[in-house]
Amino acid sequence: MTIKIQPDQEPPSPIREMRQGLGMSQSDLAVALGCSQGYLSEIEAGRRPVTCLMDRLRALHMNAEEISRQQLELVKWKRRHLIQKVREARGVG
Repeated sequence: MTIKIQPDQEPPSPIREMRQGLGMSQSDLAVALGCSQGYLSEIEAGRRPVTCLMDRLRALHMNAEEISRQQLELVKWKRRHLIQKVREARGVG
């Protein structure tokens, strides 16, 4: 599943999209993946890497590579957005 977004629009979290598509809560998916709900929340927010869960995602027959690629896009977007805000705050660019 590839989602087209605008450059100024935050990409959706692939983990959140997958979880919601399965009708699972964060707690439910965290139990299935063997991590805490808080850690899963950090991953969905793009503040933690999904790489540590790749084997577990594969074990649950999920497309781990596509999820990882989309999560990387989310992290890149957040980084660009943060840099832009810092530059604006400093009056640069």
